[in-house]
Amino acid sequence: MTEASLEVMARNCANLEDEAQDLKSKLHQLPSQLQEAQDQHIEAVRCTEKTQDHIQKLEIENAKLQTTVKKQVDKIEQLQKNLFSTRLVNICSQAFIQTMSMSSSSNKKLMLHQFQDMAEKCQVPLMVYNQAFIYFHQYSAVLENTVQM
Repeated sequence: MTEASLEVMARNCANLEDEAQDLKSKLHQLPSQLQEAQDQHIEAVRCTEKTQDHIQKLEIENAKLQTTVKKQVDKIEQLQKNLFSTRLVNICSQAFIQTMSMSSSSNKKLMLHQFQDMAEKCQVPLMVYNQAFIYFHQYSAVLENTVQM
């Protein structure tokens, strides 16, 4: 072997030793890099699980809100129907009743109470009113208090 080839072999040997040293250094770093990658993976899995939990909770909340909205829409529709029917009733519901041959105050008081009873039993909202009913109420109250004494 010549001196030049020995020199080339020595350089190659030195280069190989440097590469071996670099590889050993990188090999010592691999466990810490692996641990760091595993930690990142575990954190990503935790984050994914939390996100899935949040999504599930939001889906449940969304379902509840949709149910609430549906109920409110139904209630609004019902109120609108009631309002419409009430307007029709208010337009068409006035009636005039005239009594004949009612001279005694007791009969007038009885008439007032009977009209009020009919209004209470009626399924449609109904109000009994006449200007004279104010006096019948007073008569009824005074009569009851007078009789009690």
